[in-house]
Amino acid sequence: MKAVLGGGRLKHYTMTIVLPLANKTNLDAALEYLTHGFSVIPVGVDKKPLIKWESYQKEKADAETVRKWFSKFPNAQVGIVTGKVSRIVVIDIEAGGKTKNLPPTVISRTGGGGWHFYYRHPGYAVPNATRIRELTDIRADGGFVIAPPSLHKSGKHYQWQVPPGNADFVDLPEWVLK
Repeated sequence: MKAVLGGGRLKHYTMTIVLPLANKTNLDAALEYLTHGFSVIPVGVDKKPLIKWESYQKEKADAETVRKWFSKFPNAQVGIVTGKVSRIVVIDIEAGGKTKNLPPTVISRTGGGGWHFYYRHPGYAVPNATRIRELTDIRADGGFVIAPPSLHKSGKHYQWQVPPGNADFVDLPEWVLK
């Protein structure tokens, strides 16, 4: 796997892997994310949680609960709760934002044309933050991101570029925390 950056924008990835979520349902994906240690929640296409999700910032739902949610909300998208509970911090870059100075890690392409860079949580509280630089936010403790293969309001699906299990979650860049 090789990241190719140009002008601070991610141009493409050369990969020789099969994306593990191809042709899977959102329920299949949510259950797979549980095996990666993520806390998952059902969300609407409007990116709003379909349940009271505050408790899932500290504990993970079990597979039976996740199945019940996706049975109750068959059109639910997949949310991954960020922060210590899932051991990740996500740098959320909107379409047109720069990926300069972001080390390669687990990465997804958002349905809106942006990027989610998934990093290892440092083990202490990391707050969510907006506009740490142009078109770039942090999703950390108390936050969540929409995950593949969820559908964006644009009609495009979120997709893994570098999926979990095919790359290590690297340390969150220090400059992000300053």
